[in-house]
Amino acid sequence: MKTPLVLSALLALAAAAFAAEMGVARPGGVYRTAMAAQADQCEQLCAGDGLCMAWTYEAPTQTCELKAVVPAPAPSPSAVSGVMGRAGTFAVAAAPHSPPPAPPPPAPNESVIAPAVARSAVTDADDDLLGGDEDLGLRTRFAGES
Repeated sequence: MKTPLVLSALLALAAAAFAAEMGVARPGGVYRTAMAAQADQCEQLCAGDGLCMAWTYEAPTQTCELKAVVPAPAPSPSAVSGVMGRAGTFAVAAAPHSPPPAPPPPAPNESVIAPAVARSAVTDADDDLLGGDEDLGLRTRFAGES
């Protein structure tokens, strides 16, 4: 039956709705590289591959790059790129962004460091756990020693 084949071809062409971007490359996201004599052949390779969301054709090298995401465009006089109609917003690569601004410094009267624990808050149980009175420093306890 030729109907499923024709239907598949029509669906591939419908998914290939794009506007060719002359003088534009879309660097990154490449999962397959192929040779193509013209940009429309590169577009057809992408249209026939369900993973392909965008493509870039480099005329001097006749190289076709198929991309699984839609990278940000970059000027390139010898390139032609295209984005497939099936590429939803999920496939668009995030554009690089600058980090958020640093928080403002604390006000002069604002305490940044937690206050030290006052000695009165340390109990005798704490002293015993640490090995004795603070004035004597930490010491090793051995079995049988009290």
